[in-house]
Amino acid sequence: MVKSGINFGETFSANPNYAIEKNLRDYGIEIPFPQRDLNLKSSHLKHLISNILPTPDSKHSPQSQSDQEVDQYLRSSLNDDELDPLEDRLTENEINALVKQMCSDKGVSIQDRRYRLNIYPACFIGSEAVNWFVKHYNYTREEAIELGQILVERRIIHHVLDQHPFKDSYLFYRFCDHEK
Repeated sequence: MVKSGINFGETFSANPNYAIEKNLRDYGIEIPFPQRDLNLKSSHLKHLISNILPTPDSKHSPQSQSDQEVDQYLRSSLNDDELDPLEDRLTENEINALVKQMCSDKGVSIQDRRYRLNIYPACFIGSEAVNWFVKHYNYTREEAIELGQILVERRIIHHVLDQHPFKDSYLFYRFCDHEK
């Protein structure tokens, strides 16, 4: 088996996009419609999918076991929370209050951090922020990561080198307002 030197996973697809967008911003080039994740939201989506998927008692040709498992998964995975992303559930005031609390004494630990031979001033660790969101706001880890990414997309926080989206890992992030 021949392996290419390219990892087509998260590292390849996500990191160049953030680096390109940062460089364009640095040179004052605005992108009117930057690429974002696609979230489908519709009150009719659940109904539409239930009409598309055959019911167990339908007279269609017999389904294989794997087809039935896929149908079962799709039916069980459709709930209203998935149709209503976290970003749509949070108001601007809630996000501002969250950011204010994150920066407070009871918020995330913001301090100078050392990695290898570099010192990164006034930053926090992504995994610690996820833990903080889970502890103080009762989010799931997935919701906490989504919230962190919302803060990155709104340019409230950013990776110290602008090389990563928000991740639940030992990566350094900084509040954009702390750099001005």
